[in-house]
Amino acid sequence: MISASVPRRANAGRRIEDDSVSDFEPADEQTFMLDLERFLADRPERRENALLWMEVEGLQEAAQKDEIVSESLAQQVIKLLSVRLEQGGPLARLGTQCFAVLIRSRPAVEALQMARVLRTVMQNTGFYRRGDVVYLGIHIGLILFSRHCEKAELLDAAAAACRFAKQEGFNRIHVLQLG
Repeated sequence: MISASVPRRANAGRRIEDDSVSDFEPADEQTFMLDLERFLADRPERRENALLWMEVEGLQEAAQKDEIVSESLAQQVIKLLSVRLEQGGPLARLGTQCFAVLIRSRPAVEALQMARVLRTVMQNTGFYRRGDVVYLGIHIGLILFSRHCEKAELLDAAAAACRFAKQEGFNRIHVLQLG
């Protein structure tokens, strides 16, 4: 059984044992898409926004081997990401290994810093799986946009940016600017 995460290096990460996040449940895909639609429809002023589209490398493979282990592993990832996103937006789980965060009215530099922190934390944290420590990777597509883009365009760009990050190598961030 998976019990906690451990740092790759002694000073590189932290263990996920906080009870405060143990019951955290990310938004599901339908809730996230409705929230995104409402956000994009509300266009009172032009502000910097971002969408983090993340694929966690290794969760799909774990799911194919053992669904219970995979879900426990995913819960550890969710706890880790949610702790690091306290100043971002709510985390949404969009499938076995895909997550998203809508960052509202924040400068691009803050969104990029958030993406870098998430990447670093995932690189430096090991997750227990049946007595072994497993290191997962993360590919992040970061879309910077104004409120004046369409939902389909934003989602297509986010998926493409994540694919580009994956093609560039392990634990990469790919940034695209829209509108």
